[in-house]
Amino acid sequence: MTELIELHEATCRNDAYKQGLIDLIGDLNIKITNMVEVGSYQGESTIIFADNIKGIEELHAIDPWSNGYAPGDSCSDRYPMNVVESNFDIRTKNFSIIKKHKTTSKEFVKEIADGSLDFVYIDGDHSYDSCKEDINMWLPKIKQGGIIAGHDYLESCFMGVVNAVNETFGKPDKTYNDTSWLKIL
Repeated sequence: MTELIELHEATCRNDAYKQGLIDLIGDLNIKITNMVEVGSYQGESTIIFADNIKGIEELHAIDPWSNGYAPGDSCSDRYPMNVVESNFDIRTKNFSIIKKHKTTSKEFVKEIADGSLDFVYIDGDHSYDSCKEDINMWLPKIKQGGIIAGHDYLESCFMGVVNAVNETFGKPDKTYNDTSWLKIL
């Protein structure tokens, strides 16, 4: 039996992180049948979405799982990404709704029709330019009345995320204890 390789990610393993995502899911005011998660890492949030969004049929998990893909973003270089990807595979293997895509957001967005998604969650490269690009690329893919959200809306650590979100939307409709943000379109 394959076991998870233990990687110590304090922000992804605490109860506030899990509860923040569960609270966000509770605020999804529409039926979510299909979604995209940009930046899936070890699959912690992927599993929370799959376990807690009732009626979801497809959850597209996008990550390049490649060291150095996000210069300056410590997650892409903290651990060997082949180990991180292996952990994702082990965690998600029993979820038929999870569709793994080992690619970048910029590449995968081309495969999604405009106005076809209910929900997009962005937790990829945390630089201003990349976060802004992810928001702008995925907005047309979301249905009217759909939801865009993301992680790391935290001024003390991720001003690039905060600035990209605020410049696009003014302010998010809601923020959560795990530093997630949400905007209803």
